[in-house]
Parts: sequence; structure tokens; C-alpha cells
Amino acid sequence: MSVLELIGLAVGYRARRRQKVVLEGLEASLEEGHLVGLVGPNGAGKSTLLRTVSGLQPPLAGSVRLLGRDLERMRRDDMARQVAVVLTDRVDPGRLTVADVIALGRHPHTGWSGRLGASDREAVAVALEAVGAEELTERMLWELSDGQRQRVMIARAIAQAPRLLLLDEPTAFLDPPGRIRVFELLQDLAYDRGIAVVVCTHDVEVAARHADQLWVVGPDDGMRVGVPQDLAHDGTLEAAFGGDVGFDPDSYTFVSNRSQPDRGGRQGKT
Repeated sequence: MSVLELIGLAVGYRARRRQKVVLEGLEASLEEGHLVGLVGPNGAGKSTLLRTVSGLQPPLAGSVRLLGRDLERMRRDDMARQVAVVLTDRVDPGRLTVADVIALGRHPHTGWSGRLGASDREAVAVALEAVGAEELTERMLWELSDGQRQRVMIARAIAQAPRLLLLDEPTAFLDPPGRIRVFELLQDLAYDRGIAVVVCTHDVEVAARHADQLWVVGPDDGMRVGVPQDLAHDGTLEAAFGGDVGFDPDSYTFVSNRSQPDRGGRQGKT
């Protein structure tokens, strides 16, 4: 079934009586158990779209539907049980341990008391195991590496037991192997747990290799939707980023379109 639907969606900002449209006419749907890579050049509107889909800002037109319900009409506590968000921003965790941080994901389910029951503690343990972070349980969050911290924040989202997981640049501070590990983890969450996952990312090459679908926002204020192979071969990815850099559809890598100077005859100094 469709977990997420965008219907005639326009996103942007309102200031007093004026509004600035960043993207409009967006149509897309996401099924449970599928992973979407939201990609596009800087300033194209990826983060604005993600904020709108997460309910952090209202749409300018059209609607976002979560499990068939209009997101704007959902109660905040109901939305919190269905949608988990992992942002890039680094926050000061204070003196929280890894277990404390992951337990925060259970708050939409614990009621006003915030006390964890047996099922909540089990959900925390399962989340730790899912990201391979059992050995980090008693560590302080501020002690962790960027890769470890990102796994913990994803575990917090898993503990929330969402139907939809939204991530903004989850690989921003990671080295290339770490980026691949994060996408492989997100693939597992989608396929094994049936979670619908949207990843807003600059890592187009990694997203193209791991996502079921790409949502490509570009300079025309719209969005192209399709499987990575199709969007690579029809020129969508290359057109979205433009300039003198092309996108090789067979290797899923960016390549320079500029002619290279002939260095074959260069001689070293003697």
C-alpha cells in the first residue's frame, strides 16, 4: 500500500502576505518496504520538500497524504507514531548515553508519564541490534565517532516504530565506506521491516546504486520520479546537475565532460 503520496504539491515559504514557491506540481507515491533517494543540486529544494513531507512546514498548495490521510489534518501525537525524522543538525546531547538517546524514540508511545515499559525496553534493544550498536549502549553520545553517532540516531528512529522514515543528509559527515554502510542499513530497514524510507542526499552515486526509486528535483521547479537506471539513461540525472559534469549511466558516476589536456609529451626536469 502507499505509505506516502504527494498530490499536486507545491512547497516553499510564506512571509507576511507573500509566498515563495520553490517546487510545484509534485506528484509521487511511496510504497511500504521501498527506499527513495531524494536528490538534486544545491538550492533546488530538497530540504524544503523533506520538511514539508515531515509536517515541519505546511504546503503552499496540494497535499501530503500519509497512509491515505491528509498530513495537515493529523494530530501531532498520531503523526509522531507514524513518522520518524533524522536530521543532519548536530545537537548537544548533554550527559545522555546511547541507550538514553534511543529510548527517546519511544516517547510517542509511552503516554504522558514517559516511563518505559517492558515492550519499550524491548524496542530499544531491537533497535540497537538492527544497527549493530549493542556494544555502544552505555557509551556517552558525545564520545562517538560520526559514523557511530549516525547509527545511533537511526536506531532512535527505529525504536519509534514508524511507517515512514525521513532522513536529511545522513551521510554528510561520513567517509565513502561509511556512506555505503548507511545506505545498506537503510535498505535492510526498508526490505526487512517494511518501512518506507526517504533519504535526502548529495550522494547521488550511492543513492543511484541503492534506492528503489529516485526523486530528482532540478532547475525547472519540478521533480522527476523513476527507477535509477531509467533516470540515468534518459539523461535526467545529467540534466539536473548540468554544467561541465556528466553522469555515466553504466557506472552511476559523475564524469567530467571537459576535454583533457594532452600530458603525454610532458617531460620531467633533468
